Amino acid sequence: MKEVARNKRAYYDYNILEQIEAGISLTGFEVKAVKSGKISLGGSYAKIFDGELFLVGADIAPYQPNNTPKDYEQDRNRKLLVTKK
Repeated sequence: MKEVARNKRAYYDYNILEQIEAGISLTGFEVKAVKSGKISLGGSYAKIFDGELFLVGADIAPYQPNNTPKDYEQDRNRKLLVTKK
């Protein structure tokens, strides 16, 4: 699968001990926005809630602002899809 986003700034701000490749659970209109580059990972991080890994603080701008659901949250928590080792 093609990489769509990387938080390059994290390598300057933090000491990265381990890298994990993960997928993100997205809704239909978010997929188009991410593929067109409308994602910002600045200030985002991964956090465990109830044994599941979530991406917190990532911003996905609407692909078509006039055609976005009214209850859409750009910075909602998104589930990360990883495999156990």
